[in-house]
Amino acid sequence: MALPPVSKLDHQQILQSAFDEGERRLRTDSLATISDMDIAVDLDPAEDGVFIADKDSGNKLKVESDGSINVNAGASKTPTIQTFNITSLSEQNIVLPVNTKKFLLKVRDYPCSMRVAFEPGDTSVDYLTVPRGCSYSEENLNLTTLYRTIYFTTSKINVIVECVSWE
Repeated sequence: MALPPVSKLDHQQILQSAFDEGERRLRTDSLATISDMDIAVDLDPAEDGVFIADKDSGNKLKVESDGSINVNAGASKTPTIQTFNITSLSEQNIVLPVNTKKFLLKVRDYPCSMRVAFEPGDTSVDYLTVPRGCSYSEENLNLTTLYRTIYFTTSKINVIVECVSWE
């Protein structure tokens, strides 16, 4: 369907032609495209019940009277550092603390690469390669029981793998 030709009418005139005064409704066979203008919607959060909510948990963010949303992201406060001396090329694992919000995994001094997986045995099948000189991290997590264990292998022995996580 081709776009209609650009109109020289202003937005008020366009809306007036799309509104059926007699029926007090918008005409359903009308097409209006409005651009380059500000649209203000006046809502009173207290009266109109306006909120933003997570559909699964039902957690709500309050919309302030000025339309702003105050968000406290709950900064991660408790770091946990784990180190592992790697003496073989076999798969190792790290168990992250309950309620981990973010973590970072790397080889100390970056002498080798690493493979990371989330199921036992997957470091040779279904893994993520962390190249030499790089680290692997994840943020915005809520690890309660599932996927708290990270499996890894390194390409060399006699290295130290470091993991820092925040709750």
